[in-house]
Amino acid sequence: MNNKLNSDTCRCNFNCWPNLARTKNHISESQMFFFLYTIRKICNNDAEFTEACNQALFDIIQLNPELFLRIINKYKTVFDFDYILFTLENPVNEDIDLKKVLKMIKAVNGFDSTKNEIINSLQKAIDKYKFTGANISLTATMLTQSC
Repeated sequence: MNNKLNSDTCRCNFNCWPNLARTKNHISESQMFFFLYTIRKICNNDAEFTEACNQALFDIIQLNPELFLRIINKYKTVFDFDYILFTLENPVNEDIDLKKVLKMIKAVNGFDSTKNEIINSLQKAIDKYKFTGANISLTATMLTQSC
């Protein structure tokens, strides 16, 4: 894994992502590692990359939550872990089933400290979504009543 790290070519780079279509939705440890390595705060200025990365993160967690936690836990200091947590707190696609993702993470045994940080981030995302949804419903009700 380190040969790609030395050149630092994987940061903000779609080419380091696993091609799940080709691998029939199986992801290896090295593919998971290189995908997680691409998630960096410095990539935030690339809107297309950030959006795709956000969606892919949730997809990959659902594909293999145990591998996700194992790799994150093992290489936490190599990754931009705080930004990964931020990404989990701020999903860009409202169709992501956050409760399902949370349930899958909770079901994995071990990795308690890392798992708890991820659970907290997912819970924040769920709480934000509830709040946003409530505001939208309230606004729609107010508009309907005022017309």
